[in-house]
Amino acid sequence: MEKELEMVRYQRLLLLAGSATAERSAAIELGDLQEADILLKEAEAADSEARKIQPSSEVKEEESDTVPKPFISMELVATLDKNQLAELAASTQMAAP
Repeated sequence: MEKELEMVRYQRLLLLAGSATAERSAAIELGDLQEADILLKEAEAADSEARKIQPSSEVKEEESDTVPKPFISMELVATLDKNQLAELAASTQMAAP
């Protein structure tokens, strides 16, 4: 049970780091450098914490594959038109459920 909880915590930290990195990119794109700096620190802290957990729980790379890799800021997605959204969906190879 403890090992499973560590895996979930590890995956949540990876998601947090990826999300903060995507939001940082959006902040830079929108010219908000102060927000970008804050988000960089948040991403680095989450990544650092995840690295501490990984060795102790013997998490294998394959086990963490359930965490999605591409992150795109919703703030940037909201500014895209229909054609850009279609290109974005095609580029991420998103399959319909």
